[in-house]
Amino acid sequence: MPILTTSALLLAAALPGQCNEYQRPNFTPAEVKCVIRRVFPDHLEDEAIAVANCESRLNPLVTNRSGAAGVFQFMPDTWRRKWNPYRRKSPYNVVVNVKAAKVLYHTRTYPGGPMYGWTPWSCSPY
Repeated sequence: MPILTTSALLLAAALPGQCNEYQRPNFTPAEVKCVIRRVFPDHLEDEAIAVANCESRLNPLVTNRSGAAGVFQFMPDTWRRKWNPYRRKSPYNVVVNVKAAKVLYHTRTYPGGPMYGWTPWSCSPY
C-alpha cells in the first residue's frame, strides 16, 4: 500500500495545475505564486508575491528592455555574481529564479551589515 500512496503522490505532483518544481514554459500566475509560497518563509510570502507581480506580472518568461529576466527580473550582471548559487542556470526557470530571489533578499550588504531585503528590486511590497 505505501508504494501506491507514494506513486499517487508523485503523479499528483506532476499534474498540470499543481505547484511543483518541474520546469515547463507555461507556468500560470497561480503556479508561480505557489512556487513563491513554497520557497519563501511564511512571513515573507505575500511581500514576495507583491514584488514578483509588480516586476513581471508573475510571467516567468518576460524580459524587459533593460535585459532583466524572469519572475523577479534579475539583470544579467546581477544574476551572474557570486552571491547567486544558481548563476549557471537560466533566470527563466521559475523555481531557480524564486530561490535566487530568496538568497538575494537574505544577502548582507557587507559582512555584519544589514540584509538587502527588498532594496535590490525597483518594486516595493508596501
